[in-house]
Amino acid sequence: EIIAAKDRYLIDAMRIKGSALLQAGQAGSAIDFYQQVLRMRPLPWAKLGLARALNQAGDAARCKEALNELIAESPKLMAAYDLLGKVHLAAGDTDAAMAVLDSACVLSPRSLARHRAIATVAEEKGDFSRVEQALGQVIKRTRNSPLRETGDFARLGNALTEMGEPAKAVALLEEARTTFLEDANNPLLAAVEAVAQQKAGNPQKAEA
Repeated sequence: EIIAAKDRYLIDAMRIKGSALLQAGQAGSAIDFYQQVLRMRPLPWAKLGLARALNQAGDAARCKEALNELIAESPKLMAAYDLLGKVHLAAGDTDAAMAVLDSACVLSPRSLARHRAIATVAEEKGDFSRVEQALGQVIKRTRNSPLRETGDFARLGNALTEMGEPAKAVALLEEARTTFLEDANNPLLAAVEAVAQQKAGNPQKAEA
């Protein structure tokens, strides 16, 4: 009704409707809707919404095309880089995904989600030094923060083990358990430490 009335809340209503269509999984309707919005005005959020709808519909080629155009037009729209990185990663193109996320990090170096995404791509590539670099940044910034995640410590511990530094991995995981008591019995930390202890030559500790 608000959109039909074209009152002062028109833009807000269109953004909400587009998001609702995406969240409802109605990709086809979302594509049609965002294209309708873009015929009215070339709004960056509508172009991003169209790319999301295309991705949801499984049209990766058009999604990537839309995102590359959007990044060229609005190079500071970080969500476009993040989505493009996910699309490349889903297609198995880890080099392209890493290049996109690295470009985004140059513009916005403090994003925790982006560093975690880089770690995910680096894990796929088997580039554990990049995993260490990315998650090292995340842990440094969240060590005394409610934004801390147990998975960051486990993934970094795994990367250190893969890099031939199991002792450093064990020390990191011990820090996680002793500093953050709610993580003391986390099975993810235990699983990663078991591998690290085994590679460090401590089979009894690994078994325990």
